[in-house]
Amino acid sequence: MDNIVEILKLGISGFAFLLAYMGYRLLRNEQSKAKPNTKTLGMIWRFLWLSVVLAIVVGGFGVVDTILRRTSAQSVDSEPIRLCRANLEIVLSRLDATATTEEDSETSESANFRAFVRAKMEMCLAGLEGAAYE
Repeated sequence: MDNIVEILKLGISGFAFLLAYMGYRLLRNEQSKAKPNTKTLGMIWRFLWLSVVLAIVVGGFGVVDTILRRTSAQSVDSEPIRLCRANLEIVLSRLDATATTEEDSETSESANFRAFVRAKMEMCLAGLEGAAYE
């Protein structure tokens, strides 16, 4: 009984397996009789075919689920790219603002800008690496 509960924890695929297994056991028991009932054998075969159809449907849903997950993973990849573009636009606007001021020298504003650019680039790279491993 514990094995049945464990198999049913797998969901519909476990249920389809149990139906096929019960059909197999019924068929084996009926065929082991001295004179098997042909009507009973026919019903068991129909039950087995129903189990096979259910297993195929479950497998089809598994394939569709896999395809949908891949599609959604591709759309997730566009989020880090959007984030990188936004960060680069911020960097470019800051660069334009500092270009209009005096020449680049080792001032505190210049050092702050370099730190700002470095932080934005690290955010961008971290976002892209995270998307690659999902």
